[in-house]
Amino acid sequence: MEETSLVSLQQIAASSTALARREQRLDEAQIVQVGELMANMIAGYPHQSLGMAMEVYQMAFEQLTLEFGMENLETALRSFLTHQKFFPHPSEVREVLEEMAAKVKAKAKADLLAKLPKIGCEKCQGEDGFAAGLVMVSKPGQPRMVDECECKLAWRRAKKELEAKA
Repeated sequence: MEETSLVSLQQIAASSTALARREQRLDEAQIVQVGELMANMIAGYPHQSLGMAMEVYQMAFEQLTLEFGMENLETALRSFLTHQKFFPHPSEVREVLEEMAAKVKAKAKADLLAKLPKIGCEKCQGEDGFAAGLVMVSKPGQPRMVDECECKLAWRRAKKELEAKA
């Protein structure tokens, strides 16, 4: 039994050493700040002991800081204090951070789309008030057709331009 425990401790130590060898790109102040966040989280979960996992969690949270930023990490960790009974695993924190990033991206996209020219002008505005962006085109000797209004074409050009920039 002791032999199994010793092997486990050696594996954990080897994992910690391997993680420690990674290039640290956070400066010392940021590493201390992540440590303070960890200490605050531990204080929020006094009934739970991380033991040797704390060092690995610290490194994982440092990696998350590199990817998502310190402010976002702090926001995500604070959300766990009021929503979860147990100390969050780094993968759970990553999920929250990815959700936050997706929301920011969706809002940015919505803001860009809101800046596009409006569809609906005096040519294509229907009697019912809907801005269809479609107009009826009739050419001599041909049947009438529905075509896109100039306002809708301008919207499409502006959208394509925005997508090219993004």
